[in-house]
Amino acid sequence: EAETKNTASGIIPVPAEVYLQAPPGFTYICPLTATVYKPPYTQSVPQNECKVHHETETDRNKLSLFFGSGLKAGVRYVFTIDLVNARIIDLANNFFFLATRLDGQVVESVRLPGFRLAKGMDDTKYVPVPSREDRRVEATANEVSFMIGTTSAITTDTTLEVKAPVGFRFNLDCTGDVQYASWIPGAVALPTVEFCTNLERISIE
Repeated sequence: EAETKNTASGIIPVPAEVYLQAPPGFTYICPLTATVYKPPYTQSVPQNECKVHHETETDRNKLSLFFGSGLKAGVRYVFTIDLVNARIIDLANNFFFLATRLDGQVVESVRLPGFRLAKGMDDTKYVPVPSREDRRVEATANEVSFMIGTTSAITTDTTLEVKAPVGFRFNLDCTGDVQYASWIPGAVALPTVEFCTNLERISIE
């Protein structure tokens, strides 16, 4: 049975609320997404009104689900919401706060651990391809292969810097040396490389 309260306008219903606060910088996308894999002995939440105040920076990480028909005691409810990750994680506040509320007052609550975001260049690695490399001392035509993976989209002109161990050198004009590593399974071609240069002269000056 839904809760009610007396106001100057008469008796009005008070919807049950599930409140979920994410770490700072995160936000949600309403409405809820269908839960594909439900844990055992759970059921989807009832029809609800999903609200996120995206226009207020301090409230963008707060989700409210309102249930006009209320929530039953002793039922294990499950729901899925699309989450937009923050750009950085505040480790001191890396947790979720989940609560049931009535008229803004907490009834039950729990603190849940957050998660770490992938680090920048988290998917970047050197890929050894012996058939394309010349590892002899002072070889002048060695070739190395890299997989580069960024954690955020880069939509403007940018610079990619590769720093080799001390003693190794790139050609002064290395534009023609950069190529699509088609020999690496799953590799995607780089965008157009406008110019590649060895920074040795600049660092000396």
